Amino acid sequence: MKIKYLILILILAMAGCKKEPVMFDGTVTAKKNDKKWKGECNVINLSRLGFENEIDISLYRFNNAGFERENFHVTRVSVQIGKINVIPYKADSINNIISINGASYYTLTDDGCAIDDTYYLLETAENILEITKLDEQTNEIEGKFNLTFYRNPEEENPNPNSPDTVCFTNGEFKAIITPPPTE
Repeated sequence: MKIKYLILILILAMAGCKKEPVMFDGTVTAKKNDKKWKGECNVINLSRLGFENEIDISLYRFNNAGFERENFHVTRVSVQIGKINVIPYKADSINNIISINGASYYTLTDDGCAIDDTYYLLETAENILEITKLDEQTNEIEGKFNLTFYRNPEEENPNPNSPDTVCFTNGEFKAIITPPPTE
């Protein structure tokens, strides 16, 4: 649990509270608790990090001022057409991801400076990600997903207006697979 928070804190520290121009090469749409949801995405090849033929799919939503409001990742996805069952994200350190694949989701305050709520993949739900198109020449990738997350009732809840469960259904993404940063 502490490792999860450490990872989230490091991600936020790297992003900072400033509204920075971020380049996204993909789009994502879904139904979030039966309401239209739209965001941007990046798909990163993890081979430089020691995970051959695996990618990380990062999905983001920003407010009108350009600050990040929501973020979820599906990590260590095999680069091949087909469906996978997504499992809860598990790691014992930033460099040692234990799970074969995994997903995490969190919301941020309106100015993007602090985590609002942290959600965990609901293991009893059917959490599926499917890669439907993969072009090895152009690195284009497309896929679909259905993922359900829950908020742990034992953790502090800084936002009482947040739902206990978040269901992303009929999700679709399209992006270009990019290499990870070298630094």
